[in-house]
Amino acid sequence: MPIRRKFMTTVASAALVAVLASVGAARSDDIPPIADESLYRSMVIQQVRMPPQLYTPEVKERLRKKKGNPLDLTALGGNAGIGERIAREIPPERWTELIPRHAAFTKSGVLDNHPRPVCPFCGGAYARPRMTVDELIASPFRAKTGCCGATLYEREEDMPQDYPVRPNHTEVVPHLDGTECSYRFFVPPGAEASDFGFDSNRAKWFCSAAEVWWARAFLLHTGSPQSVLKGLATRAFLADDERAYRALAAIYARLAEVYPGWPLTDFSKVANGLARSGDMKGYLTQAEYRATPVPSDYAKPKWFHARYHNLDKMNMASGWQDGVMAQQADLVDIFDLIRDHPAVLAYSRERYGDEREWERRVRKGVVDEAHFIAQCSPTLLRGGNTMMGWIKGGLKLGTVVRDEYFIRTAAVMIQGVLQNQFWGDGLSVEGAFNYGGMMQGAIDIIPVLRDEFGVDFSRTFPYAARI
Repeated sequence: MPIRRKFMTTVASAALVAVLASVGAARSDDIPPIADESLYRSMVIQQVRMPPQLYTPEVKERLRKKKGNPLDLTALGGNAGIGERIAREIPPERWTELIPRHAAFTKSGVLDNHPRPVCPFCGGAYARPRMTVDELIASPFRAKTGCCGATLYEREEDMPQDYPVRPNHTEVVPHLDGTECSYRFFVPPGAEASDFGFDSNRAKWFCSAAEVWWARAFLLHTGSPQSVLKGLATRAFLADDERAYRALAAIYARLAEVYPGWPLTDFSKVANGLARSGDMKGYLTQAEYRATPVPSDYAKPKWFHARYHNLDKMNMASGWQDGVMAQQADLVDIFDLIRDHPAVLAYSRERYGDEREWERRVRKGVVDEAHFIAQCSPTLLRGGNTMMGWIKGGLKLGTVVRDEYFIRTAAVMIQGVLQNQFWGDGLSVEGAFNYGGMMQGAIDIIPVLRDEFGVDFSRTFPYAARI
């Protein structure tokens, strides 16, 4: 019986701990330490069959019949009504100003600092800014604080004279395309900073423009049904809406211009979390960033100071570094969905004089950059109950960029789940139903690995069918 087995396992574990305690903590030099790296590398996926692209005609037909598999459906989880409205009310050319050159970040830290920083408006705990779809359309350069609803302004010319966080300091930040960008901060009296520690006075600074852009970016790229990108993609595909396709084409054209330069940002529990250099003496530069050995399988890059493993661009902090992989994959997923559509080819001809120039620019500016960010994400920071973000993200990203590393690693992670998270009768080793259910996503993706990527676990793990 599973309950009895878990009881016996607990007793055996307690006995083992007692034995180990009795012999002391010392270990023989003859016994090499067990390294996670060696364990991962021992789980070799022999063959991978790479699909020709993520959205093949067969996949699109499945989606039209509402028979998509768990991987197919990820780009089309948006609200088509929101997509229709955005395409109708925001002209494509306006996305150039709606997606600025400066990075999006917030004083709050997206997973909320403890203790939370003080709100300069109400004096309480500051909560990250918010923006609705209505506000995106009517007043996109303003947002509201999540704590007291105070209005934030992105543009200095719009700020009232008594605005308590009117910028008084210009900070020149290196961008990751080799350029520099001036960021305007409000620095409270006595909060000047000479060092770059995340707990230095810089955490007290307030960049109103970055706060508003973060609220807008969250609406643009969040994984929730409110996502503008997913809403547009859902509307475009299901209704064959030319305006929605053109809106997406305009957004990606703008991203191709600015995305490579944006600094990485840590939004776990870090205020104003612009990425720092490896020695913490400045901001991360293009030279140090591009010199990173990739893929960063089992060791963090020296500049990877993220406390809760959430270093990304346009970062929504959706589940550790697994969420970062999911965010990168969402960007390339929608690109792959729309890149061959006649409306997108027409947009490219009109803007660049070549129907394929849009795709070339987006591949270089967005897809290749997302690929590099994903390669910088250390493997050992993946796993646990958020790992499906990495697995699905890795499968999607790997297919679009034609990199088997992500496919193989996703398969290895699922193999680890099969080996460590389930008993031979198919019951989860987790004692709580909710935690057991978190592993179900890995099981749901097993048929996808078999049918789409040629990785079949049925012989080595026959009990997978019983889970």
